[in-house]
Amino acid sequence: TIEELRSIAILDPVMLGAGMPVLDTAFFPNTQNGKYLSSSQSVDNTGAVWCLNGTTGKSELCLKGITNFIRIVRKQE
Repeated sequence: TIEELRSIAILDPVMLGAGMPVLDTAFFPNTQNGKYLSSSQSVDNTGAVWCLNGTTGKSELCLKGITNFIRIVRKQE
């Protein structure tokens, strides 16, 4: 979900200003700048899902038909 993606983001102002990936590269060394899709569907648009912008750290809607990255995360139970 988008909440799970946000839970692994580092929203450090220095990193964000430098355009560095917001996903922790110590744990995810192959992280690239780009958008990361979640499984959270848009309420009003079935062709879109919520995604995390890996450069800005912002959540936004992304179209399913556009190529983006994925990062598998699971909420701790």
